Amino acid sequence: MALAEIWGSEKVARTIEDAIQSEAYSSQYIDNIIQQRERHTPQPGPLHLTRRSDLLELELSPADLALYDNL
Repeated sequence: MALAEIWGSEKVARTIEDAIQSEAYSSQYIDNIIQQRERHTPQPGPLHLTRRSDLLELELSPADLALYDNL
């Protein structure tokens, strides 16, 4: 009853129906589901694809292996 006062009877009833399918009957579980559903996640931004011509051309100097000659 307290959850219905906080979240509204319609949301609680819908969540209870979903929880019964998972065989979860705790009021804490019901409250957690409602909180997760109410949480707003940011919309993902557009995907930026690079073209091969846009990639950086990196030039790496050869590694100095003289350090290993003394071993």
